[in-house]
Amino acid sequence: MQVSAFVAVSLDGYFAPGDGNDWLHPSAGADYGFSRFLETVDAIVVGRRTYERLRGYRHWPYSDRPTMVLSSRPVNVPVDLVRHVESTRLSPDQLLARLWLDGRRHVFVDGGRAIQSFLTSNRLSHLTITRLPWILGQGLPLFAPGVGEHALEHVSSTAFSDGLVQSRYRLPGADMSAAPNA
Repeated sequence: MQVSAFVAVSLDGYFAPGDGNDWLHPSAGADYGFSRFLETVDAIVVGRRTYERLRGYRHWPYSDRPTMVLSSRPVNVPVDLVRHVESTRLSPDQLLARLWLDGRRHVFVDGGRAIQSFLTSNRLSHLTITRLPWILGQGLPLFAPGVGEHALEHVSSTAFSDGLVQSRYRLPGADMSAAPNA
């Protein structure tokens, strides 16, 4: 099983300002490989705050894939999303075991706290970080204290003409034992 994060951060490592508002404004029409990446994904795990932000979009971006919302409180899922969105309190270990049994082989983890929980649990196997040439100075850090130490293997980096730099990493120490032959 592959468990991936695909995230954009400021040059100083923040994925959102302190107020949690969306601050990313990429070039019109550019998705920096995200659509191609998403085509390989068959399940999505998001944190509650990310889910709430995504619900504000005109169209649900992951309509054809099961999406699990990590939350300790009940999540309001509108009728039009009930087929695809489910709230869960499962740990990363429990959730990956369930998704494996459901036939899922590539899970996309989205949202700062969700990414941190999978990293802390040593269950994140791939990480794509796109750094924007922007310094926020403060906010919500992608790598908060407590995520532990992780050795990453650099796979590739791409510099885009608008100043963004995207790097892909593998986490060779990730424990993917929830899934046989992972």
